[in-house]
Amino acid sequence: MRIDLSPTSWGRVVAVTAAGTTFFIATAFFVDSFNFPSLSPQALRWAQLTDLFLPLILGGSFLSFLMWKMRQLAITQKELSVIAATDSLTTVFNRGAFSMLVEAYLDARRVNTREQVERVLTRFRTPRERLLGVFDAQGQLFTEPDFNGCAHMTASAEVRHGSPVEGAADRYRLWVRTLFTDLAREAGVAAPEDLARQLHLLYDGAGVSARMDRDPSAATTARAAAAALFDAAVKRQDLVDAGQ
Repeated sequence: MRIDLSPTSWGRVVAVTAAGTTFFIATAFFVDSFNFPSLSPQALRWAQLTDLFLPLILGGSFLSFLMWKMRQLAITQKELSVIAATDSLTTVFNRGAFSMLVEAYLDARRVNTREQVERVLTRFRTPRERLLGVFDAQGQLFTEPDFNGCAHMTASAEVRHGSPVEGAADRYRLWVRTLFTDLAREAGVAAPEDLARQLHLLYDGAGVSARMDRDPSAATTARAAAAALFDAAVKRQDLVDAGQ
């Protein structure tokens, strides 16, 4: 019968532990053998028992634990290889540890995007300019060398409902919607939530167009549409205020 000595087998654990322990015992006897002739029979027996059981207990325990851990690592590596070769991206994304890593990455991206947008908005003074300046900031993101579309949109497309990745995407979208709502409110729009929803749709559409059409100028087109929506909302508010 052939013994399985593969890295994932118990045969390798037993074989290496036995061979290693035997080597330790043989080494102990060899080193002590130079002292055996000078020992009394009782001392000789005690030395031989020590040379046998000390390596057996300490060396055997150490080697068995070491090989057990190495077997676990080999099994894990094999499973990861199978996952990488056969699992879909959706399956990988929904594994707990990987989801946590993606969630942390998406949260970091949200913070970086927010900081970049806030820096751009400091250049503008009027509420209208600040609101439209969001699309100027978006245009800068589109021209970055590593731009490959919205990371939050891409990641959330492959996860189950309620996953940490979906939570990170929801936090990003809440930030965008809140930003537009606050800027619309500062500009005096009567229904800031409605205008924010419209501008958010433009923001999303510009991101998809910039990625799919490889066209960074999509942000400029979205900015022009946003200006038209904003001016129309202000005009409606002026008509209401005038009683027309």
